[in-house]
Amino acid sequence: MKERKEYANQILKIADWKHTVTIRPTYKVNAVSGYNLVQRLANKIKSIIYFTIEKDRDSNHKHLHLLLDKQTSIEEVYKKLRMNKDCITYSEPLNSPKDMAEYMNKQIDNNNINLHHDLCLPN
Repeated sequence: MKERKEYANQILKIADWKHTVTIRPTYKVNAVSGYNLVQRLANKIKSIIYFTIEKDRDSNHKHLHLLLDKQTSIEEVYKKLRMNKDCITYSEPLNSPKDMAEYMNKQIDNNNINLHHDLCLPN
């Protein structure tokens, strides 16, 4: 628990996080497809993005939580990614970057194979 909070604190030093987005693609997401999706978004909206991929509770599908260093909207995200609008399930300005970073990293531990996390920088 202490390590996850420290990790979240280190993430806060990377950028001035301003927005969070949750994406639930209609296809199955793995580390590579998730990274490629988020990297494409980072390039299109020119944002640093930290993301985690975690397993949905009730299925074998996974979803992505994103921290962005700029404001965006559901419309911008789904249009830039050419996804169905329903795949973007959450998009809000951050009230507490610290709380969101801790929430996104809640499942990080050595035994959790259902979580992936990474950082994407715009080209």
